[in-house]
Amino acid sequence: GLEPADIPGFAGIIEYVTHFELGRAAEEPALEWRLELDGVSEFAAIGLNETPQDSAARLWPPFRWSVSPVTGVNQLTIRVWNSLANRYDGANRPSGLTGPVRLTARRRVSFDLLPSEPLEFPVSVVG
Repeated sequence: GLEPADIPGFAGIIEYVTHFELGRAAEEPALEWRLELDGVSEFAAIGLNETPQDSAARLWPPFRWSVSPVTGVNQLTIRVWNSLANRYDGANRPSGLTGPVRLTARRRVSFDLLPSEPLEFPVSVVG
């Protein structure tokens, strides 16, 4: 599993790699997949199946990405890096992942906000 790192004075990048398997639901068009990290010290970027996801690193919460997993085995890579403060001031701040990692699927729902036909409103003039 993914575990937090406890390395006194560490300043740099920690890379976590894990694998998970999904059934056919992974490719269902009505599902929108999101990866969420609840506990990152300090910054994070992810890759799924050796492809960077949503191209930008996250520098502050929320640490969330839209992802596109596939049916079968997926490889998740999480890169977490901290500031140089640990090295320079010896404060030994937490580094790495310090909370859960979640992959969630939400069903996309769409509907028309306005009807396709023009609306008719009664009009009255006052005054």
